[in-house]
Amino acid sequence: MRKSLMIISALLATLLLLSVLLVEHAWSQQHQEVVVANFPEIQRVEGNVSVQGTVRHAKLVRRENQVVPPVAREETKDLIEAGSLDTDGFTSVVLSLQGEVRGTLSRGGPVGAILVPAEREVMDMLNEQGRIHFPLEVTAALGRREVTTFSSQIHLTVGFPRYNVYLYNSTDKSVDVDLYLYLMN
Repeated sequence: MRKSLMIISALLATLLLLSVLLVEHAWSQQHQEVVVANFPEIQRVEGNVSVQGTVRHAKLVRRENQVVPPVAREETKDLIEAGSLDTDGFTSVVLSLQGEVRGTLSRGGPVGAILVPAEREVMDMLNEQGRIHFPLEVTAALGRREVTTFSSQIHLTVGFPRYNVYLYNSTDKSVDVDLYLYLMN
């Protein structure tokens, strides 16, 4: 009798373990399925949908080793052009500016980078009237002292799909500048 009780107990324990394993397997299968809900025709999704690897939500763009001679921010026709930046698909940008002064400063002032929307009307205002509309800007203020290196960083919201990048230097010495533009969603 004792032996049959042990056998029955072992069978019940085995059945309980199997039922737990089956329920866990069914639950994990249910939570691995992906359901795609189609939106209007323009966003129709068909076929297999999969994501492999890391989904990137950011991109780093560099403008390194730029020599910026003395040119004030207000001298818009003389700003140093540093290319353009495609921001389409990104919602914000971190502008990181670092650099080194070439010599000893007699006159301090801000050194900076300005992103101006590459829109016809905005660029016309800049080129014809010297007015900068909707700028994204990072600056580092340099005092009249023996500064050799500087850095500054700011996080801003992107408002246009493309920007033109300009650099300025309101000190009396040339500076070597590195500008890092970290685009994020």
